Amino acid sequence: MKTHIEYNRFYVIVFFIYLISSQHLLLAQVYQIKDKTKYYVASDNFGAATQYNLILDKKGYETVAKSLGVSKEDAKKIIEQCSANYQPKMKRGNDYGYIMYKICEVKIPLESDHFYGEVMYLMYFPNDINSHLPPDKLAANGKGFFQLEFPQRVSTTPYKNETYKPQTNSKNDNYSFGFVFKSNTIDSIVVEKVINTSQAKTAGLQAGDIIVSVNDVNLRYYDRLKALELFKNCGFTNNKFKIIRKDKEVILNIDKVNTNVLQTVCITGNCDNGDCSFENINGYTIQGKCMNGILQGKVKFITKEGVVFYEGEIYKYPGIENNYRYKGYGIEKYTNGDKYEGQFQNGKRDGNGIYTKANGEILKGYWREGKYYDEIAKGFDLEKIKTFNATRYYLYEQELGFLKNANQVTFSDSSVTEFKKNNGLTDTEFDKLIKLCDFQYKPQNLNTPEKVKTLVNDNQEKYPYTIYSLGTLKAVDGKYYMIIRMPEDENRWLPEAMHFTEDNSLFFIAPYSEIRSIDYVRYIDYKKQKEGAEFWKKAEEKNDAALSEYFNQHEKNQYLGIAIYQFSFWNYQKNDLDYNYAFVSVSGAPGQKLSNADYNAMDKLAGVEGKSKIKREYKEGMDESKAEEYVFNLTRTHRFSITQRYNYRIPPNSNTAGKYPASSYSKEEIEGIDKQLNDAYTSAKLLTNEMAEDKTVEKAELRKKIAQNILSTNGDVVNEPAKVVITDVSTSDKYYNDTKKFIGKTGNVEGTLLQDTDGTYYGMIKFEGEKSSTIFYKVKVKIIN
Repeated sequence: MKTHIEYNRFYVIVFFIYLISSQHLLLAQVYQIKDKTKYYVASDNFGAATQYNLILDKKGYETVAKSLGVSKEDAKKIIEQCSANYQPKMKRGNDYGYIMYKICEVKIPLESDHFYGEVMYLMYFPNDINSHLPPDKLAANGKGFFQLEFPQRVSTTPYKNETYKPQTNSKNDNYSFGFVFKSNTIDSIVVEKVINTSQAKTAGLQAGDIIVSVNDVNLRYYDRLKALELFKNCGFTNNKFKIIRKDKEVILNIDKVNTNVLQTVCITGNCDNGDCSFENINGYTIQGKCMNGILQGKVKFITKEGVVFYEGEIYKYPGIENNYRYKGYGIEKYTNGDKYEGQFQNGKRDGNGIYTKANGEILKGYWREGKYYDEIAKGFDLEKIKTFNATRYYLYEQELGFLKNANQVTFSDSSVTEFKKNNGLTDTEFDKLIKLCDFQYKPQNLNTPEKVKTLVNDNQEKYPYTIYSLGTLKAVDGKYYMIIRMPEDENRWLPEAMHFTEDNSLFFIAPYSEIRSIDYVRYIDYKKQKEGAEFWKKAEEKNDAALSEYFNQHEKNQYLGIAIYQFSFWNYQKNDLDYNYAFVSVSGAPGQKLSNADYNAMDKLAGVEGKSKIKREYKEGMDESKAEEYVFNLTRTHRFSITQRYNYRIPPNSNTAGKYPASSYSKEEIEGIDKQLNDAYTSAKLLTNEMAEDKTVEKAELRKKIAQNILSTNGDVVNEPAKVVITDVSTSDKYYNDTKKFIGKTGNVEGTLLQDTDGTYYGMIKFEGEKSSTIFYKVKVKIIN
């Protein structure tokens, strides 16, 4: 039995290796590239599309197959392998160094998950023309790899000529041997610590080793700075280290490795929880506070000469042990004397900020991924925004897209004048606002009208965008447009595909017809009511036609009176108890009286079985017209509340009931109508219950409160998707009895948690296994990441 298991395991491993190998088999081929024009990287956002798995349509795959002389199936595999999963692990850190060939142009179909209708280039990166790059930047198959990229991110001109020279790569600073050393100017360079994940460790370097020479350059009497410069200029592979270890000479060949895969070394302080100082492989130190072994919050980056070149907030980049990046507010100083003060994201200038050059020139505006935009992109001061219309509007069932830019229409002068007056805008501010509506300032997931429309229509019921109107503008062709604001702080709860991380708001020019004044749930409810009104209109017509039948019957019998039935039900639109009525007109021989059997027959006729809160009142001598007036005076309801009308004739000389419906509907039709109404009420009830259970309204108010307080708070701000542990819930928390069960549990912040003056936080946290997020007003948390 053991042998059988071992054989099975062997075959599974062989099959797994085959699967992995077959995935790379295509990329290991030698392709006949027709166009040998060399292309270079032209954008610092190069390679952003590689994080997604992109698809093409039939025409796109045919174009790829024809360009490379491969089958359509092979073309599909090539496109699948354009994602980052099949590219060199360290590719993104050195995008400026790549040289590539253009294979063809393809169009992404509109039904794609991430990009919609854009034209992209299929690029090929052969290893043989990228020999100036280190091995971990090249394809592991020894041939090359593919990538889909936007046209504006590639160029026929090198970004920096020196970037493409062998062994003098401008990003060489990002590579290190992976050890910490000191210089005593006697024994020269002494190894203090070897990083476990480094090439130095693999080669056999040990703490205490004395480095005599590197690549035959004698290091005796080298100080630390001079040694760092020598290590920096070493090649990527096969560097010869001569060391002394316990009076013996040892020769080691050591490669460099990208510093992103190395650990940062904690050199002083409490490296688990407390003040601490980390030394980076590149020679600078980071001083700050550690929590659970990770630097948190505000820190200082200090050069080996003692210069603070960054002071501000950071975060630990997931998946890479030592990669701390700037995020949030910070101040960065540069060797040329320039300084930037403002917002950072993912290590780059991103958001509002001020860049002051050494010569005194000031750039005040907006950055995205390190790229500067003029003051147009900064938007408006928060105080100015507060003057805008605070009425919330909604987007759903979009048919027309937003305007890509204001150049598509011409607004009338009188309309512009009125808009500026209503919002208190100067001419300059109005021009900025209109230009800010341009789609060039939108994040990638919202940078075309088609993407916005698709996201809105796909998510209109469950995940609606929060928008506000700044007012309307009339075009010279008579059409109306609305300027809308989409605030980031009120849309943080949206899923990743819809999310945006602007520091202030997004602005759009929208056709007036695409903006709704009621939310989607109420819209659907009103739509059902409208359909119901049309249904009852037709029902009334049938009932009117059937009245003649009623009067014919009435002439044959003496009219005796009417039984009024009152039914109660919960009106979800009014959020209150409501009523409807059924009339049973009674006729019979002169002087006949109703017996218990007659009442039972009329109850059955009115359909009272199984219904609660029912009242029945018999009015002798009252006709239907008087009964309607009686009901109206009783509850002030309209005649449509009278949903059923029947005739009942007291059987002559018999207790057997007989009925003559005043409507010409069959029994099956009436039962069908009842079912439709019950389904509608059940659906509305479920929606209302879900909203009540999820505390939708209260959450919206809480988000608004957080948005108002976030700028004035002196406490901590914890943003999504931070993970926290609940350490305590105050007994004064509004929902203490419901939320105390979460003490000790871990959840993800939804939107933002704000710290109050008593040290507790308020906001929303989502726990695994819970249907919706939980509201906390006074909770203590421990931030994990």
